[in-house]
Amino acid sequence: MRNISYRLPSRRTQTMMGLSKKSRLFRQSRWLLIIMLLANAFFYCGKGSGSSAESQSALTNKTINAEESQIYFSAANPGKWKDYKQDHELLVNVSKDGETRLVTIEVPFKPDTDHYIEVIVLVDEQNREIAKQRFERGEKAVATFSIPPNTKGGIFAVAKCNLHDMWKTKVD
Repeated sequence: MRNISYRLPSRRTQTMMGLSKKSRLFRQSRWLLIIMLLANAFFYCGKGSGSSAESQSALTNKTINAEESQIYFSAANPGKWKDYKQDHELLVNVSKDGETRLVTIEVPFKPDTDHYIEVIVLVDEQNREIAKQRFERGEKAVATFSIPPNTKGGIFAVAKCNLHDMWKTKVD
């Protein structure tokens, strides 16, 4: 049986082939990057880090502060913003115009250029957007939306403050 070995071309041959030192390094680093990405993906899928039970317990042992993970705040549940709940409680007024409901949402605090409401959004129970209105820096946050009569389920108003996260309340 013959012993077949492969030898890389000499630098002179590679240079003659048009492969400069930079392009050789680029090819080598590109393959190294691809291998690292594949290894990283394999590791984080749980297949390369031991048993899946070990990796799962490592994930569940991580402590998460409930106030930091809270997405929406309200007057009833202000979380870390309890000192600001009176300023961010959404005032909702619902009126009827024939079969269409008109919803007016207001955020009671006086905005300035450093503290303001960026957007007010109406969402359904699955957090799908129904309507939204954006506000400029320092603009008073008052929005009026018309809700079609065929809208089913609960509707919520969400206001996004530039400093104090998102505040949510149910629209009756």
